Amino acid sequence: MDRVLKVINILLLVIVGMLLLTCVMALIQGSKVDLGKVADWWAGLSALATVGTFAVAYTVYKKAPNWLGQKKDEDVYILVKKLVIEDYYAALKFYQKSIIGLTVAQNNVLTNTYTNKNLGINHTFIADAFVIDNITNTLKLIRKLGYKLTHEINILHENYCSKLIESTNAYIRTWEHYNKLMEYNENSASVKSNAAEIKRIREMFDNDFIKATNHYAKIKHAHDQLQNHEGLIMDYVIKMSKAKH
Repeated sequence: MDRVLKVINILLLVIVGMLLLTCVMALIQGSKVDLGKVADWWAGLSALATVGTFAVAYTVYKKAPNWLGQKKDEDVYILVKKLVIEDYYAALKFYQKSIIGLTVAQNNVLTNTYTNKNLGINHTFIADAFVIDNITNTLKLIRKLGYKLTHEINILHENYCSKLIESTNAYIRTWEHYNKLMEYNENSASVKSNAAEIKRIREMFDNDFIKATNHYAKIKHAHDQLQNHEGLIMDYVIKMSKAKH
């Protein structure tokens, strides 16, 4: 993009320069004509206008790199703001909704009601990859613009993402146990003949539910560390050296 704008500006300068040269030559050739004539005055004004246009074009050419730098900083600010305010929070919200769903499932297990048969089916964690991918993709765009997370923020970032990934297995296992219990309880005869197996699955459900709850507490803490960092939005990132591009 930078090179294209520079080429356009150079072409503009060349064209305007040629026009300026043409006007100057016209003035020289018509110097013998009486300056009082309208045509001579018009030629002089045209030459002055061309000089002004050339000066403006040259100024634009010189200012182009600064403008591009400012635009790049604005783009980075928007992306960092999205990362901190939207992407990090969206991931937290996803696991928050999941833990609420698990709490409802636990209540169903405790009361043997299983009133919402679609509860466990709707939590397959297919969306888990997307909430983390959103964070990763935003970071890639920030790096494309020549920025990266500061060392301090990167430590908090890696901690948060690792907590998100670590929690997935506990969530998935808990829902798997719930779905099995739901299948058994759909048939009263099956409950009686598989009492021992149901008891074992309930124990695994309880254990994994506690693990999932504990994982969410760690996710929330890691998210709060990122959000409570002292500093402005742009303090989360730093310019990369050219050698690292």
